[in-house]
Amino acid sequence: MKLGSPGHNPRSYNMFNFTSLTETLFKYWSNSLREFTHAKSTKQ
Repeated sequence: MKLGSPGHNPRSYNMFNFTSLTETLFKYWSNSLREFTHAKSTKQ
């Protein structure tokens, strides 16, 4: 399976890009949320 050839099946390629983008955003969001709550708890 070769990734990076959007001409083969553009729909699944876009879906893959969308999924990885969502995963990255979710990871970034959860990380910042964890840091935020940690900073809040240490401040008290």
